[in-house]
Amino acid sequence: MKFGGHPKKDKEELIKSNPLAFSSSSNLVTATSRLVLETSDNDGTFLNIEIFDHSMAQKDDSSSSSPSSLPILLFIPGVCESAETMSVQKIVHHAKEVGVRVAVVELEGHGLSSGHGRCLCPDFSRLLQQTVEFISFVLSQIGACENEVPYAVCGASMGGALAVYAAEIISRHLNNIPCDDLMGKSLHPSLSFPRTFLGVVPITPALGVRPEALPPKPIVWALSVAASLLPSAQLSLAPLEDPEHYNCPPETKRNYSGHWPLGTSKMLLDLTAYQIPHDVSRNKLTLAHVDKVLILAGEK
Repeated sequence: MKFGGHPKKDKEELIKSNPLAFSSSSNLVTATSRLVLETSDNDGTFLNIEIFDHSMAQKDDSSSSSPSSLPILLFIPGVCESAETMSVQKIVHHAKEVGVRVAVVELEGHGLSSGHGRCLCPDFSRLLQQTVEFISFVLSQIGACENEVPYAVCGASMGGALAVYAAEIISRHLNNIPCDDLMGKSLHPSLSFPRTFLGVVPITPALGVRPEALPPKPIVWALSVAASLLPSAQLSLAPLEDPEHYNCPPETKRNYSGHWPLGTSKMLLDLTAYQIPHDVSRNKLTLAHVDKVLILAGEK
């Protein structure tokens, strides 16, 4: 097991030895605390979660002991990204101004979270399970049910796809509709979601791919074989990631640089080209029970 590409560390060492997100610069909105989630994968996987809650600093002494009921946004970054990106900084900056808390998870193999390789995430269903656990875990930690905390789920790129699937699962759960067809298994009874769910905000979500943009079938076949044999290999046929334009602060090492691992490349291709179209066409992914959906997308 590796930890963000570094030697294995335990949860206590993660909390003690790594500064909070954006804390290296006084000009940035800094995370106020950190949570560490040990997932249900039974293999020691744990995820780093950066919390941005500046509400305590704005309270007077008479109310500082009361749990906050301010809304919270649960954010999932995209492939290769961590909690230290320009997009996250913009979100937490505006959230602080309007009194919204933010929780940012670093996906398995990303940032400070553990993983079997840097940026290696070949199984979307595993990521989805971890995302649902992240949401339930943070909400339980802040007492969202007792304090009737409004919450929304947000994500960018592949994180946007995870946010959409998570919103479908949460809304089904709140309406007593099974979600086995999306997760491959029943939702664990220990997971809970308050009825104060506001909706989902996918930012340029990875929800599809134009047919003409797909690689030729021989390339797809070769990628499938190579990814099954060497999922962590970084070959030139995979996308090349350069995080310099979104690193924040510029010196951060949390974001991945280089060709994507083959396992990650194959997972995202399968997700956008096959799984999502399949789930939409069979009415598995409709968001019919989600009250509010705000999609942010555009073209360069």
